[in-house]
Amino acid sequence: MWLSVFSPRSIIVNKPGERVKRPDIFSRDTHQALLIFSYSLVVAALSIYLQLSRLIFIYQEHTMNILSGFLKSALLATAFSFVSQIAFCGGTVTGTIDASMPKYKEGAVVYLKGGHGKIKPKTATIEQRNLAFTPHVVAIPVGSTVSFVNRDKVNHDIFADDPSKKLDINTGKHGEFKKVVFDKPGAVNLLCTIHAEMSGYIVVVDSNYYAITGDDGKFSIRNVPAGRYEVVTWSEKLKKTEKQTVTVKDGRTSNVAISLQK
Repeated sequence: MWLSVFSPRSIIVNKPGERVKRPDIFSRDTHQALLIFSYSLVVAALSIYLQLSRLIFIYQEHTMNILSGFLKSALLATAFSFVSQIAFCGGTVTGTIDASMPKYKEGAVVYLKGGHGKIKPKTATIEQRNLAFTPHVVAIPVGSTVSFVNRDKVNHDIFADDPSKKLDINTGKHGEFKKVVFDKPGAVNLLCTIHAEMSGYIVVVDSNYYAITGDDGKFSIRNVPAGRYEVVTWSEKLKKTEKQTVTVKDGRTSNVAISLQK
């Protein structure tokens, strides 16, 4: 006799030569129960999928609303900034120096006096290079700081004796620098007590709107608030022949012609 199949309920033994018959492990009721359970799992999975899809849709819609609001705000801010720049960009004052000595067309300082805005100090650098002050002329608003840097291999002793500033600075070795604040308007003539050939100028102006003329005598002062200003000119050797004013309008360019004489 052969032992063929185990069943939870019985053991079936066959005679030699007889074919073994496998009993059904699950009854009809069990199959139906499994089928119903499988359908339930499918329905539950489908329900979870639909709920997740709905949540994802709600999240995406909410995110898009936030992004849409942000983009709208950004576009409005950009548009407002653009309009503001057009409406309140200020004007430009341009002009040319007509000098009796042509070489002094370059290096003249032109600035506008009469605005109501607070003067904003700046920083500037003047180098001592090849026994000369570089640049030769520097213009700065009141309260600005100037760094004096020695690029030569010899010492320099910077000296000035003007109503607006008195200086006595030894810049020492190559690469050393000293900082000085200029808190009064006026022209400061820089000299070196060691090298008599050295001379330079710092023009301290009580204005935010100024320019230094190029070698062609031309200048341009940008972003000037609308209003009426006095045009003031400083030159190393020449003087202005008459008092001038200019009216500035937003977005417009005003041109002035300046005459300087010995």
